[in-house]
Amino acid sequence: MKKCVYLLVLVLVLSIVALFVLKRPDGQTWLTIDTVKPDLVSVGNEVDKVKQNFIKNIKTTFNTDSQEKVEIYRWQDDKGVWHFSDKASAATKSEQVWLDPKDITVLPAIKPVKAQVTEKQVEEKKTELPSPMTISPNKALKLMTDAKNIQQLVDQREKKVSENL
Repeated sequence: MKKCVYLLVLVLVLSIVALFVLKRPDGQTWLTIDTVKPDLVSVGNEVDKVKQNFIKNIKTTFNTDSQEKVEIYRWQDDKGVWHFSDKASAATKSEQVWLDPKDITVLPAIKPVKAQVTEKQVEEKKTELPSPMTISPNKALKLMTDAKNIQQLVDQREKKVSENL
């Protein structure tokens, strides 16, 4: 696979170089540095514009230029767990805290997604057997009769082999 990739890259490079060497019917080469160079400059300018717009959008989205401190509240519940919010707790006494936005990263909370279980899946779970059983009791009877039949076949085969010797 590695050799194949190298071969494809080599063919690609050779085909691009060939455009600078091979000549058209009028005697000119298909590509020259002068025809490619202006395109490269315009592409570079476009990349710079996209980069500046991207940085501008990031700054406005996350408000990184803001010098204001953010007021939040914290409180501790009965179990000793600290909670933080932008609103004071009505149930317990909250402590006011000021945060510098340059020192923290705030991410929005994500709601947990509940797994949707169908009725068919619930029924399948009900019919599942405890872990020591790997087959249903209905199939166990059939397996036992199959095992007895196989044992009879093996015994008959052994008897024929011993008779022929």
